[in-house]
Amino acid sequence: MSSLAVQPFESRLLFISGDQSGVGKSSIAMGILAMLLKSGSYISSELAYIKPCTQCEDVQLVCKYCQINSIAHQSLGPIIFYQGYTQQCIDGTAPDTVNERHEKIKQAVTEISKGKKLVLVDGVGYPAVGSVCGVSNADVALLLQAPILVVGRPGIGNAIDSMNYIIAYFNTHSVTVLGGCWNKIPDDNNRTKHYVTKYYRQNKDYSHFSCYGFIPMTNDQKKYPADNAEVNNKGLSCRLKISETDMHLTEKEKLICDVIIESVEANFDLKMLLEDLERYYTTKFQCT
Repeated sequence: MSSLAVQPFESRLLFISGDQSGVGKSSIAMGILAMLLKSGSYISSELAYIKPCTQCEDVQLVCKYCQINSIAHQSLGPIIFYQGYTQQCIDGTAPDTVNERHEKIKQAVTEISKGKKLVLVDGVGYPAVGSVCGVSNADVALLLQAPILVVGRPGIGNAIDSMNYIIAYFNTHSVTVLGGCWNKIPDDNNRTKHYVTKYYRQNKDYSHFSCYGFIPMTNDQKKYPADNAEVNNKGLSCRLKISETDMHLTEKEKLICDVIIESVEANFDLKMLLEDLERYYTTKFQCT
């Protein structure tokens, strides 16, 4: 009889975390979903996207993408960090306990994972966001027993240093980090890729950490600033204004999707990620 634990959810889960708010977790999630569909190995009914904790109630572009491609999605909650919620958690006056919050998250993920092969679980902010309420990125990933893909910041030293402290944080919570990708790189993408990859390949402490991609901030991203999308010197965002509740994609939003997806597709190693994800599940769980 196998000594491995039973896989806790019907589908594989991949938790996407970032080293800061606005780093592009949702953009990377959308790019991955698009690549999975294009690969032919997945159909839309086998995929899902969920953001179990959020501090922003704005419509996410990734959810509009899911909607038009018939991918199951949930971008709001079940845990929403509304104003004053953190204080309530500290005072013990919040409408739910830590255990109840955990149960809400498990129920939401259980429901959306039914009949799916892969569910992308989008984190919120940086890894420790929500820790006061017992639902940090690390807390949720551990609860779901989901491995982590970290979306990192540009640079070389800054990119490596910030990634290393994130890995250390997840390690203290006994959560597996599969690897990372670095997004919105404004300068020489090849130089960043060379030195960041070289560092992790030659450092034995990170022998199980994979470098999946280095996503540049392209000129095309600056050409298509939609009126209802956040655009700054860090490139396009997947976040839309809260007033834009229509799930129909406008022509400008379609252009934004195309630019983001094309950039991720050209610079992200999906095959390596899927291999690492499969290895994680087959070595950790008695998979069904």
